[in-house]
Amino acid sequence: MLKVKKLIFAILIFFIAINFLIFSAEYILRFIGLGQMPLYQTNLSYRYYLKPNQNLKRLEGKKIIINDLGLRANENWIDNNSKKILFYGDSVTYGGGYIDNDEIFSNLVCEKLNGKIKNFTCGNAGVNGYGTDNILNRMIYGDIHDEKFLVLTLIGGSAFRSLVNIGSTPTFTETPKYFPALKEFIYWMLWKTMNKLRKNDWWFEGQIDKNYLVAKKSLKNLNEHLNLLSSKKNVIVILHPNKEQLDKVNDTNKKNLVIKYNLLKEIFLNPENKFYRVNLENYLVKENYDKFYYDDIHLSLEGHNYLSDIIYKEINKVLKQNNDN
Repeated sequence: MLKVKKLIFAILIFFIAINFLIFSAEYILRFIGLGQMPLYQTNLSYRYYLKPNQNLKRLEGKKIIINDLGLRANENWIDNNSKKILFYGDSVTYGGGYIDNDEIFSNLVCEKLNGKIKNFTCGNAGVNGYGTDNILNRMIYGDIHDEKFLVLTLIGGSAFRSLVNIGSTPTFTETPKYFPALKEFIYWMLWKTMNKLRKNDWWFEGQIDKNYLVAKKSLKNLNEHLNLLSSKKNVIVILHPNKEQLDKVNDTNKKNLVIKYNLLKEIFLNPENKFYRVNLENYLVKENYDKFYYDDIHLSLEGHNYLSDIIYKEINKVLKQNNDN
């Protein structure tokens, strides 16, 4: 009988300890900003995008506001009669949870424009993990077509992702009822493990030679559509390099990054294109560019401000040309 009581007591202590660890982990993860994750919904053509009408706080209290059309923006888009600037891209454009809505370059561009010209609204359609086919399909089949300016930021790897499904990204469509922060962390860890085991084969980033022609075709399709759009609105394409390809290193990874980026330059810097083009590489090599990067590709706070200055000047240049004409 005594042994049974000891066993029951040991089991009870074990479950109390497990529950303590679970609740403690949930509390700590919520404290650092997990648990209020951005939610996504699926789409047949461009596969997934941010659910409209979200107001979240993430890492260090950084706010993520998603407006009425699923854009990361402080203002709603529908029934907004201001001049609109729509930003497309992947996670570089989206900004991430470490960047506040007020700090992303899309918002800063409007802030700077409205300081002098007024009446501009900026919407950020950047989505984590997007490839060029996701972006192109959203331009064609999405429900946003009334922008005065379309600004697209591309990284070298975009075309080699092509069309990404929601299952290839660590995203949620609904907030878990119980322990959301812990579940978000576990899901992210499992995704990272899967990513390493598959060696990125779900984005084909490790097979440049095999997929080069496919990537080139995707970029040409996007380029052709941008030229069509440029007859109706102002289109600006920003080419954004990885930090490693700017560094003075010489390894296989840098070689692959340069191959990808050179493909972007071949397609989008063609002088026959009708849209406006900015190659950030030309700007960054003249700067102490380390401070502009959060990691190898994403922008720091200074980087977002730096890019917003470049886009702001480009838009001002276009506005002046239009007025002159």
